[in-house]
Amino acid sequence: MRIKRWQFVVGGIVLAAVVGLLTVSLHQRASPTQESMAVPQNNPTAQERKEVLDDTHDAMAQDNLPNRTDGMDTPTDAAVTVPIVMYHGLIEDPQRQNRYMIDPAYFEQDLQYLTDNGYHTIVIQDLLDYFDKGTPLPDRPIMLTFDDGYYNNYLYAYPLLQRYHCRAVLSPIGSEAVKAVEEIRRHANYSQCTWAELAEMAASGCIELQNHTYALHRLEEGRRGAGRKSGESDEDYIRLLQDDLQQFNAVMQEATGQVPLCFTCPFGEKNDTMLSVIREMGFRAMMDCEEKPNVLTSVEDLYHLHRYLRPNEKSSETFFARLLS
Repeated sequence: MRIKRWQFVVGGIVLAAVVGLLTVSLHQRASPTQESMAVPQNNPTAQERKEVLDDTHDAMAQDNLPNRTDGMDTPTDAAVTVPIVMYHGLIEDPQRQNRYMIDPAYFEQDLQYLTDNGYHTIVIQDLLDYFDKGTPLPDRPIMLTFDDGYYNNYLYAYPLLQRYHCRAVLSPIGSEAVKAVEEIRRHANYSQCTWAELAEMAASGCIELQNHTYALHRLEEGRRGAGRKSGESDEDYIRLLQDDLQQFNAVMQEATGQVPLCFTCPFGEKNDTMLSVIREMGFRAMMDCEEKPNVLTSVEDLYHLHRYLRPNEKSSETFFARLLS
């Protein structure tokens, strides 16, 4: 049968129309409708968006902090334990050695023991940075302190600390350091450090200087160190402390450019009035002589730092077994 030309044209038009309808139908099925593209009505509020952003920032900041497996303590922990050791003088002469004046060899053994057993020496500023700024403390922190500022600290302790890459807190008696420059013949057995020597050690970074009074480290006239005399009025006692401690601070600042942030109690003598005075004067910590552990949970605990006296003729293993167990 012959197909006429006009029939062929009509059939082509019909076929094109069918194909067009099928294409539109398929496109509608593949594309979301306007209804399906609508934004949900339960939009997050501005506060909810802020909370999400805060959580994100916290997570990002946390990624920059060391993990607990890094061996670092941070203020997020419940508490940090910091044993503190108290030394005074280092003397080679056995006839002059006692519980306060020990053989320098024992101090070197202590440094070797701590190094071998993974302990790291810290200073007062490290504890302030830990609580104030969240700066992590090293694994197994321990603090070594020297009281009174003996010349033998400069001769023996200072080079040993440098050799073992350790640090210590040294609390000199301000007036004794001033008078030390007048000595013609200085000796490790009895001399005190000068302020020039103290400044040298402080500038090295391995010694931190703190306040041990300017001229109250004595036992006389009914007063024990910076303690209160019987019957002394609040006004007189407060003025005495303020004048003495400020004199120390001024001399130290002139000699070193630094200001002490910790008060080290002579003979461990302390009281509530003293604590109030040192707080008002801007001190951030106080060390006594009570042989107790330091379990620190807040910056306020730094006003009650206890120390263990390191006696002579005792091995490092025996001495530190008591502190570090």
